[in-house]
Amino acid sequence: GSPTLGGATVPTPLAATIIRLVEDYGVFRRYARSMPMSSATLDVPRRTGPLTVVYPGEGQPITPSDVTTDQVQLVAKKYACLNIMSTELLEDAIISWTDLIAQEIAWSIALAEDTNSFLGDGTAGFGGITGIASALQAGSKITGGAGIWGGVDLGRLEQLAGLPPAYAGFQGRWFMNRYAYFTVILGLLNAQGGTDMRQTEEGGELMLMGYPVTFTQVLPGKSAAAGDLGIVFGDLALGAIMGTSRQLTMRLLTELYAASDQVGMVATSRSDSVIHSVGDADNAGAIVGLELAA
Repeated sequence: GSPTLGGATVPTPLAATIIRLVEDYGVFRRYARSMPMSSATLDVPRRTGPLTVVYPGEGQPITPSDVTTDQVQLVAKKYACLNIMSTELLEDAIISWTDLIAQEIAWSIALAEDTNSFLGDGTAGFGGITGIASALQAGSKITGGAGIWGGVDLGRLEQLAGLPPAYAGFQGRWFMNRYAYFTVILGLLNAQGGTDMRQTEEGGELMLMGYPVTFTQVLPGKSAAAGDLGIVFGDLALGAIMGTSRQLTMRLLTELYAASDQVGMVATSRSDSVIHSVGDADNAGAIVGLELAA
């Protein structure tokens, strides 16, 4: 403990690792319909209306009808992330900075994809992507009661779960912040009773009204405000597409920064998220949401 009595010869221990507490992202890519893109744009045909059944009299002609269609267009947006490091840091650090930066880049792009796909408003700050919060029409949304999270009750959750049509192959799922589930939803479920301690302790996949719950931390939590999209329910594979024309690609740039004896690590990907089943003023689509109220 005394530098003058030999302590100066004892190096300060440093662990060959780094504490890295990060939240899990990549939720939208995991559950939305994934589609490869061979060019910058991709048009995906979509059925918009069925054939019409008619009731002709005997010997009367049958009026023909058509299945109506339109197209959903994907336009690849470039995601990019660059980090520049000194060669001294790479040589002297006890941890592998290239591995750490590679992890950080992948995490940052996954966060950006989730943020844009759930909350994007179509502006440049969201890569030009219109996410669920801005895409949903009035028929696909309900509003919570007064009090932000305090206005969320089981009745409104039941209403939300009942909004989507009975699409063939519908695989519903709840998406919400972890705070919303453990602070709000779990309290509502506990108030109903009927669960013993063994069921509480056993855990397993979280379920709500027969559908699994997935946490996505880009949706609001403790600091939620009025007008925020607090809870999403639906089938992302039926109501959204994520097209990818370039998977996440990383490169080391050793020559570009050689004059300053630095190394760059750059990563890019090209993708687009489109929420196409948004409902209209009166009818819901395959994805619905609950907006929080003041």
